[in-house]
Amino acid sequence: MLKEFKKLLNIVFLIAICLTCAFCGSKNADNVKVENENEKTESNSMEENVEEAKIEKIDLSDVEDENLRALLVSVDELNQTLGQDVYVSKEDCIEYKDVKVSLIGDSIAEFSKTHLKKFFKNIWQDSVPGREMVVGIEAYDQMAKIDRVGDIMILSLGNNALRGIELEVLEHVYEGINGRPLIIPTIVMPYAGQERNRNRELRHFVETHDNCYIADWNRVARMSDKFISEDGVHPTGDGSRAYAQLLYKTVVDIVKNSK
Repeated sequence: MLKEFKKLLNIVFLIAICLTCAFCGSKNADNVKVENENEKTESNSMEENVEEAKIEKIDLSDVEDENLRALLVSVDELNQTLGQDVYVSKEDCIEYKDVKVSLIGDSIAEFSKTHLKKFFKNIWQDSVPGREMVVGIEAYDQMAKIDRVGDIMILSLGNNALRGIELEVLEHVYEGINGRPLIIPTIVMPYAGQERNRNRELRHFVETHDNCYIADWNRVARMSDKFISEDGVHPTGDGSRAYAQLLYKTVVDIVKNSK
């Protein structure tokens, strides 16, 4: 009797195992189906984004000025590569070049100085490699003292902040420009935790202050492996062009929206 009972238990156990395997196989098949459908949806979405990113090329046939032509060739290349993130039209390049812009920055902005001058006819730039964020107060005060605070201020600091983002610097500049627009680029660092925390603080400052704007350099820089050098911080030649065009686009958007 006991022997037959054990035999019955073994049969029940085997049946349970078979049912479990069948259920798992069905569930895995369903999961694979869902994953395939998700991948298909993502693929379709990417294709749609590619279609949306297609931007009409800039017409250079009526551009005689060689400097403007060279700028537009560069602008068009980035327009086609990055789409709306840095999109600037030929009309924008001509109409808004006279906006008076002041910039305080470190090596990131300094590396892009040549390209920024091509966009902005009136730019007062004080950028120094290795500049710590706290020095931004002194730099701003000096700029204000010699009457070099333009219609829009760009504060490009934070990579060299030993104590992280120093909010008193942001507040000092924000209060000093007395209602003028303030643009703050996000930063790129090789240390994910520091990069995330610092950019979070920069975004929070912008979100809690009127007439304050983010230029998302971190996002644009990550769109190509050719934009950031091997040190994980500084822009390459191509990156410097993208950085300058991003700042110009941000300025153009602000001026357009203020009309």
